[in-house]
Amino acid sequence: MAFLAKAQKVDLLSLAAEVGLDVSPNLGSLELITLIQSSADYEQETFKYILKAVTSARIQKEKEQKEEREREEKGGEIKRENLRLKKEKREKCASKEKEKEREN
Repeated sequence: MAFLAKAQKVDLLSLAAEVGLDVSPNLGSLELITLIQSSADYEQETFKYILKAVTSARIQKEKEQKEEREREEKGGEIKRENLRLKKEKREKCASKEKEKEREN
């Protein structure tokens, strides 16, 4: 029971789905725990193993999503920096042309 009580609700929902229980996302954590434990197939060690796998998969997915967001943000920063440098270069060229016109 303790391993279920420590689990996050999202992981309890995934565990219930993995073992074939029909659950509503509106259920609270305690209701989910009760439902899981009252399952005809409930075997503590097996469910503990499944919960561990579900939790690991969620954590890995969250990590990958975070890395993807960071890559996208970094890519956006690089694009902005490139645009800034191009603008700077155009402005330098324009000011050099104006200086040449003044000299003539």
